[in-house]
Amino acid sequence: MRGVSERRDDPYREALWFFSEMGAATGLSGGASSANKSIAAAKNSMTSRERDVAALLIQGNQTAKEIGIALGISPRTVEVFCEKLLKKFDAPSTTEPVKTLLA
Repeated sequence: MRGVSERRDDPYREALWFFSEMGAATGLSGGASSANKSIAAAKNSMTSRERDVAALLIQGNQTAKEIGIALGISPRTVEVFCEKLLKKFDAPSTTEPVKTLLA
């Protein structure tokens, strides 16, 4: 289990929790498919800022500008992080990584 919060002063007020199978996270699951392993690898390789962007994508359909304002970064930087997420999850659109992270 991993948690992400935007509020350092009160991290449990608004937190996003990621749950994964212990075997997938630790590499102990001998029966895990290569797709599950690549998804686990993508989740584990996400930077903290990619997690921040993903957390806001999960909350709803926000524009890059809205996400940028919330995180204090430019909309173009948000787009770059979204592109990195697409590559990591080998996805055609941002809805795929969001579905994967929610699953």
